[in-house]
Amino acid sequence: TVPGLGPTARAGRRLGVFPARVGQALEALGTRDPVRNHLEWSQTIAGSLAATLFDEDVIREHKRSAEASFAPYFEGNPGALSARLRADLFEWLPHNLLQKVDRASMAFSLEARVPYLALPVVRFVAALPDDVKIRGGETKRLLRLALAGIVPAKILERPKQGFDLPLAAWLRGPLRSLAAERLDERALARWPGLNAKEAAGLFARHLSGAQDFGLPLFNLLSVSIFLDRYGV
Repeated sequence: TVPGLGPTARAGRRLGVFPARVGQALEALGTRDPVRNHLEWSQTIAGSLAATLFDEDVIREHKRSAEASFAPYFEGNPGALSARLRADLFEWLPHNLLQKVDRASMAFSLEARVPYLALPVVRFVAALPDDVKIRGGETKRLLRLALAGIVPAKILERPKQGFDLPLAAWLRGPLRSLAAERLDERALARWPGLNAKEAAGLFARHLSGAQDFGLPLFNLLSVSIFLDRYGV
């Protein structure tokens, strides 16, 4: 942990000094508790941003529930890589990534496979010491060694590349009119616990190009549409 980094990151987010994900990473680095640190790294909206969007009671309950779910994975050896991997394996994967893959593929009658999550593979990798997985900044070390000479070096050595969607551009382009309607302060006012004025202001700042709030705004837009269609 880096003393004072958390407040600096939160101030930077408010002023628009740091990109959203950079500010979130700095907030995580400024968090001493391993459970909160991992949550700050992995959640889709930085804790400080969420605190401006939702009432204190909502934030408090979310933190209590999330920390209670993740804390067991960090018992015994809280600083170990294996603790973070266990948390992701049992929480982040089934409740987020795998759920999205399953819904998206089944909606179009596609069969998707996740070979690295085959039970024998998971059991084997989980039993390995941490330094076999990451050493000296080299990630996926064993996998790279196993595939050396089989997969081209330019692929083995390239940086990790996520499957990100151009949410920022969509909200300023093809989704702009829908977002303007559903992220309006009056439309958001029916969302219990949400600071509708702050959320609407977030969209305005995104449109101005001052900051990129594509991911949190897309989440807000999705829930707003759901409430409009199915809410009471």
